[in-house]
Amino acid sequence: KSSFFEEERLHYLALLVRSNRDVVASLGECGLDGAELEYCPYEIQERYFRRQVELAERLMLPLFLHSRDCGMRFVETLGPLWDSKALNGVVHSFTGDDEELDALLSMGLCIGLNGSAFRTEESAKRSILKIPVDRLMLETDAPWCDIRKDNFSFQFVKTNFPTVKKEKLKTDLLS
Repeated sequence: KSSFFEEERLHYLALLVRSNRDVVASLGECGLDGAELEYCPYEIQERYFRRQVELAERLMLPLFLHSRDCGMRFVETLGPLWDSKALNGVVHSFTGDDEELDALLSMGLCIGLNGSAFRTEESAKRSILKIPVDRLMLETDAPWCDIRKDNFSFQFVKTNFPTVKKEKLKTDLLS
């Protein structure tokens, strides 16, 4: 059973989208995050995720999807809602296993990869070799999922930008 607050928030989200259709390209980022369970348990994440998927279908918008550290639970939550041909989208920052990847690809989803997918040679090869080129999206997800010096993929990076830790930046601004 949904609360008034839940209905009000979803109504407001729909209103924002409808009044800004000229600039809204997708609905999201929405999904499940197993790394943030202390802040929001799966049951709440799943309830809102289902409602956001239903809203995207009604608004005929693709989804920008988030699946972190939840494995097949993400697929099991999304699967029953995905029967409609009206739904499409991308699972961004994908780092799941082969079972999850196969399930998402069979649903017709695109897969977004960033520095997180290329930490090891094994994960890089698995990701690149399994995802069809027409369903592969390369992304930065900056500044969180960068390619770091100790990553397998760092050897292929041709352009580097200097980075500064947040604490150092604050200190420099105060000087």
